[in-house]
Amino acid sequence: MKNTGDIVFNGASNIGFSFLTYVPDKSKYIGETVPNWSVIGEATLDDYKPFVKTDSNHPIKMYGDENVGIFFNKRVGNVNGRVNVGIHQGTFKLYMNIGEPLDSTNPTATFTQTTAGQLTSNKLYTPNTVDGNVGVYAISGQRKGIDIVGTNPENLVPTSFNPPYVVVNGKTTTGIYSKDPIHDLYMDEFAIKFGRNAKNGFMFLAKNGTVIDIRDGSPAPGGTGLGQTEFSDGMDGVNTRKH
Repeated sequence: MKNTGDIVFNGASNIGFSFLTYVPDKSKYIGETVPNWSVIGEATLDDYKPFVKTDSNHPIKMYGDENVGIFFNKRVGNVNGRVNVGIHQGTFKLYMNIGEPLDSTNPTATFTQTTAGQLTSNKLYTPNTVDGNVGVYAISGQRKGIDIVGTNPENLVPTSFNPPYVVVNGKTTTGIYSKDPIHDLYMDEFAIKFGRNAKNGFMFLAKNGTVIDIRDGSPAPGGTGLGQTEFSDGMDGVNTRKH
């Protein structure tokens, strides 16, 4: 998923990207299920890797209260005995500006939010502040060690409903998904910035045991070389001045 346009929330309680179901990394097992994938499918294995990318020149902009940039939902069963949960095995490049200014339609002259952007249920919120916004809100419980198929209620496909049946080429669901074991929710590159009007916001908010791994782009020992070496919640990054 790639977005290069403008996503602007002048109103309240919006979500930019929402993941309600499991998103595997098909590049890890496509060769098991579709041996001739390069003929009938994508050109390279990298094309099967899931991702969400926003444009650094077009960040998600939030000017109303309690908006969420990207959301990963908790585990929810359905009538077929399967499980829907917002686990995502891909990569992310996320850019967001929160609370700068109060209204995109008149950024220099407006000193209050739009009516649609104000939530009055919380007495701590004011029309002069952008309150309660969250960059990344993850309640999926995603973390290393969760099995996809098994007897544990946390598993994505509990065997009590759906045993590890043969799906294709003699491969079982267990055999296929073991190629892509669940890992922590990786955050590779991001710039989630809070402006002068932002208040009571969160860059990352995790619940239900979710583990968010902010990838260390450093080549030094312990670094992955896959993320970034520094980050800040200021509009000018690490050079943001204190007021």
